[in-house]
Amino acid sequence: MKKHWMWIVPLLVVVLALSWFFYFRHLPVFNKIPPQTTEVPTNNDSLSFIQQEANKIIGDFTGEKPSAIFKIKDIQFSITDIEQEERRLKTPDFDATMSKIPEKDQQVYRSKLRTDAIANLLNRIYIELYIKENNIVITEKYVQEVMKEFEDLMRKNSENPEQFNLEQHLSSMNISMSDYRRDMTNQAKFKIVTTPLTDKLPVANEQEIKTYWESHKEMFNDPPSADIDVLLTDSEEKVDQAMTLLKGGATWENACAKYSNLPAEQTKLGLMPKDRMPQEMADIVFSSTAKVKGCYKVNFMTQWYVVKINSLQQGLVRTYEEARGYAEEALMNEKKRDVVEEFLKGLSEKYGTPQRVK
Repeated sequence: MKKHWMWIVPLLVVVLALSWFFYFRHLPVFNKIPPQTTEVPTNNDSLSFIQQEANKIIGDFTGEKPSAIFKIKDIQFSITDIEQEERRLKTPDFDATMSKIPEKDQQVYRSKLRTDAIANLLNRIYIELYIKENNIVITEKYVQEVMKEFEDLMRKNSENPEQFNLEQHLSSMNISMSDYRRDMTNQAKFKIVTTPLTDKLPVANEQEIKTYWESHKEMFNDPPSADIDVLLTDSEEKVDQAMTLLKGGATWENACAKYSNLPAEQTKLGLMPKDRMPQEMADIVFSSTAKVKGCYKVNFMTQWYVVKINSLQQGLVRTYEEARGYAEEALMNEKKRDVVEEFLKGLSEKYGTPQRVK
């Protein structure tokens, strides 16, 4: 499967929405079933309370040289801190991907990145204030345990666990060991504060698990997939012209050479699950009228595509018995997320929302 898709950006939004204490840019993308069980899931249907607070102050950090400084109790943050957090959250190919999409679309995703960076900083400050107030000690031994836990997780999910090397893995994504240690120290602080809260949650009973599964069945199934090629253009007119050329017997390579924003070799995306495609594309590729070897016109955001279907694969539907373990874990993770979010909201009410000091 190719890594550089012009329409991967919506997937970045999902990634960037994860809180600083759950998402680290050096963690692998997990493709196991269900993905929600690898980390506590983030509710992407609505903004968290902290994200809403971030949106309130994001306007002060716009323009060429924003100089605003905000303060919560005795802890301040500025545009420099926000930019550092943005760099931490970015995927390695984020800027390259942004450079290939229209400016209007870039603004949407860069704004989302900034919102998440500010939200992360707010969460971090609230955790720091809580630790200070309650005289919680973060020992070197505990930080090392957290670092080892994440290293083991990365090793387990690497292509070659036996030959996994942490420094090489981080270096491949331009992450220094000092950056990694800083991330893990923050993770340790978050974990030592929130683990007692989540450990108190009662185990879900059978009825709760089954009800959750009934409401989220598709989450635990393997979605249908399609091997597709995607010719990207910036106008409907070019798509129509490319479609006419293809219907007239021209090769895909010829159509790409004339109308695609990318060379032909970058249009071959390989096998893509339905749930990894933009909805507009999935609706057409997996419609009842779609045929293998057929070419179809798709509009997504400000861009237009010709999508060629090379093959289609049916998905796998799991029974309750087959999915029960996954459903239980996903349900408990959702409960943990809610508890943590409520806790952070309480801290913001206790310590106060950010106040501009400059």
